[in-house]
Amino acid sequence: MKLTKSRLVIGYGNREKSDEGAGCRIAEIIQQQDWKDTEALSVEYLTPRLASFMIQAKTVVFVGSYVPFNNLKPEIIVKHFLPNSKKEKFEINSLDPPSVLLSFTQLTYHKQPNAFWILIPAVNCQKGNNFSSSTQEAIQNAITYLAAQKPMDIIPSDHSVNRSSKISLSSPKIGGQKMDAIQLLSRKEQGERIFSKVNLHGANLKGANLEEIDLSEADLSHADLTEAKLSRSNLSSANLTDADLDYADLRSANLSQVNLIGASLVGAKLGRANLKGADVRGADFSNADLSGAILTDVELSAALLTGANIGDVELQQVATERGISHKWISWSGS
Repeated sequence: MKLTKSRLVIGYGNREKSDEGAGCRIAEIIQQQDWKDTEALSVEYLTPRLASFMIQAKTVVFVGSYVPFNNLKPEIIVKHFLPNSKKEKFEINSLDPPSVLLSFTQLTYHKQPNAFWILIPAVNCQKGNNFSSSTQEAIQNAITYLAAQKPMDIIPSDHSVNRSSKISLSSPKIGGQKMDAIQLLSRKEQGERIFSKVNLHGANLKGANLEEIDLSEADLSHADLTEAKLSRSNLSSANLTDADLDYADLRSANLSQVNLIGASLVGAKLGRANLKGADVRGADFSNADLSGAILTDVELSAALLTGANIGDVELQQVATERGISHKWISWSGS
């Protein structure tokens, strides 16, 4: 198949499990309407063969589904994949997220399109062909939204489809004192330890020593915290949307109620960290150490845990992409 249009929508999911087929349905609607700038494919799984189609497009939009956590309002989630994928993987599992397929495409063809991931809330995952009312509404909202976007548009984190169904990539922006990395580290060296509610959006804190400080409710969205030392620090209710925390040391850190949507925590150390109530939808915990961590009431939909050490993790009502719920169990192994 040779693409003749600049945007490719890949809808994927299990059509036989009601709402899990939402992504496929969206792709089929686009095919039927024959959009001017958009091609669409409806598939059950993301497989390597899709890479040859992806490299022909300027923009690729993956559309799948997720199971909303019990107490959360079903919303459409959008994640923007940056073009410089750091994951090196030549093999793809059928359950791997789009980021793995993008990495495969980059490694194989040395080319990667601008890419987005849209997740539709799946309320009913029982065997069947009918969509629940909330998922049907989300499908229509996603179609309307995609129709209004240009192929190369970057979808803003606070953009709303309408009042009833938001496209949400991050929590509301946190107000507070704007501070850059140099100011933060300088004040820390002078003995200051409380930086609650500061605005460090996009700050470069790679390798920084931030142990035992208070960053509660801070805005660290899109910040580079690669290899940062954050053990025993307080990051409760902080906004870490799309932050880079690869190989960061977060042992015994307080991450309760933290927003880690779309964050990368590859190889991070999270032993005995408190993530109670955290939202980690779409986060990448590949090869991370989560041994002894507290994950009660955590939203794990579409999170990647490949190779992670989850020995003795405490789980209670943990929502995964498959909608699995646990009640106070000790999960040992990897």
